[in-house]
Amino acid sequence: MSFAKIYDALMEDIDFEPFYDFVKSYIRDKKTLIDAGCGSGYLTTLFARDFDVIGLDLDEDMLSLAKQRVGEHKVFASFYQHDLNDKIPLNVDAIVSLFDVINYLENPRNVLSNFYDALKDDGILVFDAYKEEVLDIYDGYEEEDTIPFEYSWKVLVEERKLLHSISTNDEHDEVTQFVHKAVELREMLYDIGFEVKITDGPDERKNYFIARKK
Repeated sequence: MSFAKIYDALMEDIDFEPFYDFVKSYIRDKKTLIDAGCGSGYLTTLFARDFDVIGLDLDEDMLSLAKQRVGEHKVFASFYQHDLNDKIPLNVDAIVSLFDVINYLENPRNVLSNFYDALKDDGILVFDAYKEEVLDIYDGYEEEDTIPFEYSWKVLVEERKLLHSISTNDEHDEVTQFVHKAVELREMLYDIGFEVKITDGPDERKNYFIARKK
């Protein structure tokens, strides 16, 4: 089982509607949208009901699952394999980057700058980032289950990193996430040129950044 399929199965039980409703409240007057780091397309499929959506992800297996999911729901979205560290050759009204995209980046400044350049004037960026208390919550965390398949998931903390170890019967993956200070992300966004609001949202473990391109 590939990591994309593991990720897809573990995300299956999430109710994505509250995330969609939360984001839509900030972008309801927008038309074109990038789902940056779209993964296997759960949220992309919801956005495609009301927006012209482009899904970007680096993982080909994720994109394949996302295309399949959109087709099954009889909506339309375009998908492209793209490294978010590279310039995005598009100009859109909104960019959404949820479910830990920024948390996978040790230094997100370049990616945030690429988001800024891809937005039209007055465009909106919405992304999430871990609150600092997750460093205490997840240090030494262990989880085992047999649903949706047999797996073991362990987390260790090293400085400001979450080191995830995920094992199934035929797959083992090591994943690193970075916990950034909210004030540092806010200053980074200000320096790039955004107006910034930080708020709580559907996932209580995270801060949600609403950034408007001036």
